[in-house]
Amino acid sequence: MKAWKLLERGWCKGNYARDEMDHPCDVFDSKAVQFCLIGAVKRCYPSSYSSKLTIVNDHRRILGELKLKQCLAEWNDSQTSAEPVIALLKELDI
Repeated sequence: MKAWKLLERGWCKGNYARDEMDHPCDVFDSKAVQFCLIGAVKRCYPSSYSSKLTIVNDHRRILGELKLKQCLAEWNDSQTSAEPVIALLKELDI
């Protein structure tokens, strides 16, 4: 599954993932129903996160598209809705 599809089901900020009761949880928890940008990417591409080099490259690619110098978590949390986050991931085919 693509990360943007997961975010269409439920997006959050402030934590990588949240359950139905809006409590923070692990991205791999079966109760997770909402995800931030990083949480969605981790959930959809877990093997990518076994290599720190891949993590750095993924983040640089996304940051390059955003033309930002801030971290992805801060960018995700600064959004007022899921639409810009989903649009970016769709554009990058993530």
